[in-house]
Amino acid sequence: EALVGGIVGYLHNTAMSDCSNDGTTIKATGYITDGSSINAFVGGYIGQTGGNCSIKNCHNKIDILYEEAGQWVGGVCGFLSGLRVENCSNTGNISAPKSRCVGGILGELCGRGEPVMSELTNSGDITGGNSVGGISGAFYDDWSVDSNGYYALRVSKLENSGNVVASSDYAGGCIGYLYANAYYNYRNPQICVTISGATSTGNVTGKTFVGGIVGYAHSDCVDSKITDCSACGTVTAEAKVGGIAGQLNRIALLDCSNEG
Repeated sequence: EALVGGIVGYLHNTAMSDCSNDGTTIKATGYITDGSSINAFVGGYIGQTGGNCSIKNCHNKIDILYEEAGQWVGGVCGFLSGLRVENCSNTGNISAPKSRCVGGILGELCGRGEPVMSELTNSGDITGGNSVGGISGAFYDDWSVDSNGYYALRVSKLENSGNVVASSDYAGGCIGYLYANAYYNYRNPQICVTISGATSTGNVTGKTFVGGIVGYAHSDCVDSKITDCSACGTVTAEAKVGGIAGQLNRIALLDCSNEG
């Protein structure tokens, strides 16, 4: 019903690599409650990870259907707590119209250390409620800094050709919602974000904070940037909409284009 993966429901402090899922459809119907939070944890390979996990060379080809309001649904992993996601793809359609954090590869990445997202591809249509992306529905990190109070989130070579639809807010061709803000008070901690080489050709639709590459992104580091990115799908929203990003806070936009 919930905590569902095509290979494993829950993975802890483990690396997963060289996997392929050629089944038919994953259909999840339940959820897990944690206080006021309603959680689904549904993924083509892994429902949820704990500790520090990494995923490499994993490719999902099946559709995922989830009709409840639980959060975290992804083509490869629903909720990833970890360091690296590399060379993964999704071709299945993902439909979770009431859910928060829905993505072609990841529902959400919660960063540990200095996370890397690289060479991720989606061609399936992705439908969710809030925080929906062709690659990742959300990235959230407000604590993970090194001893100098600084670290870098590196995102590169993302490619989406599927349509992305959010019934509510935060929709992006590659990433729906990204928040990187260190809260430690020593040594002026910063989380610097670099997104490079992201492309999206799919259409993106939502209510507010909607963009061809990123719906909404925030960083506490003034050196953060989105660079060498392009989008050519139609982007449709009621407010806070852009060909590349719906809204950016402390993130520069360099050498990007939109032809939609």
